[in-house]
Amino acid sequence: MVRPIAAPGPLALLNSSIVIDLATPAINPNDIDKLRIYKGADAPPQWRPLATYGIIDITMKRKAKLKVTSRTLAQLGRSLALSGTVSYAINGMPVAETKLRIANDAIARIDITRAVGSSSDVLVDVRITNRTPPPPAPDPSGKPRIMIRGTASL
Repeated sequence: MVRPIAAPGPLALLNSSIVIDLATPAINPNDIDKLRIYKGADAPPQWRPLATYGIIDITMKRKAKLKVTSRTLAQLGRSLALSGTVSYAINGMPVAETKLRIANDAIARIDITRAVGSSSDVLVDVRITNRTPPPPAPDPSGKPRIMIRGTASL
């Protein structure tokens, strides 16, 4: 199934190890322990190449029961039976860490580009679904809700 890809947005990480889709419905806000936002140079060194559009790192509480089926970039490359030198990117941003995990339901598509000529270099670009979360359900009391979207500053 091909999922729509929206304009680039921040990359979402679950527990600093799994790339997820921000609209993952299984995340209960009450189970979130910490939220860290990174942009550019303030990202940890291993994530800086992925911080072009920002990174949202969601750390879940220990007791949270969230099951996410995922695989590493290296496992993904092996499943594609690629030969030669394989490099990886997520949404066009290079990734050196092949142990990074990708949630299976976050993958919109995989683009494979082979180098021209006699070289056996292959680039695997994993495109992440960037769906917007569904709007909240209407208030059961029938009272109108006021929803405000935007950013807050401290």
